[in-house]
Amino acid sequence: NSLTGQIPSEMWFQMRGIRNLFLTGNSITGVIPRELGLLTVLSSISMRNNSLTGSIPSEAGLCTNLQNMDLGDNSLVGSIPSAVALMPLVYLNLSENTITGSIPTELSLLELDELSLDGNLLTGSIPTEMGLIANDGLQDEQLHFLALARNSLTGPIPSEVALLTRLTSLALSDNSLTGRIPSEVALLSLLTTLALSDNSLVGLIPSEVALLSSMSSMDVTSNPGICGLPPLGSDPVILGLPFPPCYSPAPPPPPSPLPPPSPRPPPPPPPPPPKV
Repeated sequence: NSLTGQIPSEMWFQMRGIRNLFLTGNSITGVIPRELGLLTVLSSISMRNNSLTGSIPSEAGLCTNLQNMDLGDNSLVGSIPSAVALMPLVYLNLSENTITGSIPTELSLLELDELSLDGNLLTGSIPTEMGLIANDGLQDEQLHFLALARNSLTGPIPSEVALLTRLTSLALSDNSLTGRIPSEVALLSLLTTLALSDNSLVGLIPSEVALLSSMSSMDVTSNPGICGLPPLGSDPVILGLPFPPCYSPAPPPPPSPLPPPSPRPPPPPPPPPPKV
């Protein structure tokens, strides 16, 4: 398609009974209006690869049947509203925008299968509560794909990522993360791709992680502080070799029992409905 211009506000009123809205790959401009909250039976919305501006309205939280939201590849600004936790989302893609602020802890209330926030301007640390996303024992409702690359995130990689036991891909490249690679990552027995390049990580790569049998690619290039010889047999998997010798020969500590997870935050209050 080649749709252009803004969606007229009256059309949002007319679409109140719609279940699926796919407007991907057009040249739609303007903001996402508050009237989105009127689409209470909406199950899927994709407006990826348009020219949308403005912020995500908190009224989106009124879409209480919305499971799939794809707003990637636009020019959205502002922070991620905590009201997204009021939707039963399993797929959330906000990648390749100019969204700012921190990652809201309320995302831990969701039962996401995929979360893509890469290519934005997010700051702050990775919340430890991320380990609680769909951590309810239902294996089919646990996070498989987590992309936070190409932001401005700081601080260490939280060991609580090991609670995401069904994770197959973890992308944290091109941030400002510090500290060691936590050995608890080795508990992710299904992990195939680990992207950690272009950060400020230090120390030895834990042998338990480097030798993870499921791993097919581990990218640690452009982390000047990564050092030492990788364990025998891990060479085909690790990108970024060779590393300089470590000043201290002491290996990183073995995995320790995970601390009890932080309690989930309370759900945010629902936003007021838009005026009809």
